[in-house]
Amino acid sequence: MSLGLIVVSSLATFAIIGFGSSDESETDVVAVLGETHRTIPFTIYSFDPASVPGGFSIDEDSINYDKGLLAFRVIDTNGNAVAITQQALPRSLVNSSLQGDESFSTQYGEATFSITSDGRLTGSLATQQGTLILLNSGDSVTENSFKDIIRFLKAQ
Repeated sequence: MSLGLIVVSSLATFAIIGFGSSDESETDVVAVLGETHRTIPFTIYSFDPASVPGGFSIDEDSINYDKGLLAFRVIDTNGNAVAITQQALPRSLVNSSLQGDESFSTQYGEATFSITSDGRLTGSLATQQGTLILLNSGDSVTENSFKDIIRFLKAQ
């Protein structure tokens, strides 16, 4: 699977998740998935509900796992959202470097960050545990908040 196909898949999921409002209670992705999380063939990355950075919280209604792709979003108190997709790291990307305008280290590997021509923020992280994480947001999320979301992800 090419990175282009992965990004298109992530963007399609991002469009499905959208930016609508929802109940922003503290949520644990694994708890919402219930027994389904045991069938997911990659390490899930989420947040301790009380430690999502920048006033963001996990949108429980957005959590979905289908056909190898886990998707959810985090939203802040102003309704700004970051869509997060996760999947098993494709073999074609093992030991390769993802590209972005900027890269930075996390406890799980090197992350990338870019700003698209229309002002959206995108990020990626190919973890050492074999999960590909892609993030997308609108232009209302600050760069620092976006990067903190990547940094605060924790293996579940």
